[in-house]
Amino acid sequence: MDLLSPLLFKLLLLSCSSGIQLYECARTFTIINNCKETIWPGIIPGESFNGGEMEMVHARLGTVAKPLSAELPATLAEFTLAALDFYDVSLVDGFNVPISVTPLKGKGNCSTAGCNSDLRRNCRSELAVKANGKVIACRSACDVFNTDEYCCRGTHGNPSTCQPTYYPKTFKSACPTCYSYAYDDPTSIFICSGADYVITFCSTRNQAVCSYHDHKLICKNKANGLNPLVGRWWGALLLLLFITNLWSIL
Repeated sequence: MDLLSPLLFKLLLLSCSSGIQLYECARTFTIINNCKETIWPGIIPGESFNGGEMEMVHARLGTVAKPLSAELPATLAEFTLAALDFYDVSLVDGFNVPISVTPLKGKGNCSTAGCNSDLRRNCRSELAVKANGKVIACRSACDVFNTDEYCCRGTHGNPSTCQPTYYPKTFKSACPTCYSYAYDDPTSIFICSGADYVITFCSTRNQAVCSYHDHKLICKNKANGLNPLVGRWWGALLLLLFITNLWSIL
């Protein structure tokens, strides 16, 4: 059986150091693999601070015997967990699989972060990482060219001088709610409180997700307006069948 394919992997993160604040910061993370291949989810703890902690989640591809190197570019789901959670999906260090982050039961700007398509399909040749003739990841322009302009450093080390270049704009078109370069904050970071999170690999922002919480199934349909429309069509169809049967009886 492939690791996480397509089983759910549940993780409870207790990210507060203070016992008084612990109830505010307990989070349930459900990780879902929609990829056709095996994935190896990686969780990277970040800095701790008063009342919270940073976490990063990514997917490594490969087999049980030989997972692909952690040095390869990877899409990152990033979280700063406290009384208010900050979360995003980042392509600043490159891309390997589409990731979506969907909060459940939260309050605030609890939108779904992630991609609309798979960047590997249209990765520029100068950024492409290949294995057996197949593009498996897309490097960042900073990683490839290592210049101040692409890496937002030196004279380009602030939001006014570091502007998105051609490559981040390409990333942004496929992933409009992801970080495409270092200062891509306004459209890429979300703030939510009291939420649990579903992290889905090889998923788009418009796919519905479900997770099991407190002994019940909770689903969130990301394609707003789809369910009411479907309901109206089913209602009209049933009404038409009823009228047809009634007419045949008469």
